[in-house]
Amino acid sequence: MPPRRSRQLPREATLQKLLGMIIVIGGIALAVYGIILFGDSGESASFLGIDVSMQDNDMRMQSFMFMGLGLVALVGGLLVMKKR
Repeated sequence: MPPRRSRQLPREATLQKLLGMIIVIGGIALAVYGIILFGDSGESASFLGIDVSMQDNDMRMQSFMFMGLGLVALVGGLLVMKKR
């Protein structure tokens, strides 16, 4: 009986999948950080029965940039992992 061959991926394919996973995890982290920044961009206070809300537009823009970069990294990582 001939010896069984194990189905191993070539070293390059393994490294490619590992790199893709790292990029995907980084993309998720960037998107979550952007969501957290977006939540922190607005403040509200009550003064003499009047509700006052303020928004930091620079922080909102920065949060959208982080969410966008996270999405791009997520898609890029998935494409790197699928590519053969």
